[in-house]
Amino acid sequence: MRPARTRRRRRPATSTTWPASSSVGEGVSRCVARATVFSPQTREAAGLLGAQIAAARLARRWTVDELAERVGVSHPTIRKAERGDPTVGLGVAFEAATVLGVPLFSADPERRSLEVARFQDRLTVLPSRARRPTTVPNDF
Repeated sequence: MRPARTRRRRRPATSTTWPASSSVGEGVSRCVARATVFSPQTREAAGLLGAQIAAARLARRWTVDELAERVGVSHPTIRKAERGDPTVGLGVAFEAATVLGVPLFSADPERRSLEVARFQDRLTVLPSRARRPTTVPNDF
């Protein structure tokens, strides 16, 4: 007869530190995760998109669970998107807006394709990578 298995407890998702090494006897160094600080413009844009998503959902008389099912995410994720939480994935927020018919950028598909082409043209003339300028010592 096998002994009963005990389940290992997982660290909570909010944990910001973890041991770098699990070897016994070694010193344990800790890595600290940094919280992202969003600019006021980012928070405002996320809040605006979230308000548009919430208004469109309520206008269609859908519950949060119905929208979450259609988007393929959980109930709390939709609530975060509606509150304008900038940590929600961009794809999730855009998909929720698209499912509800909230216009992203321009409602006209021809206009959007022109904008995409314009930025693709712009990207072709810009360097493919950004590099910091090097300074040459002027010791002559």
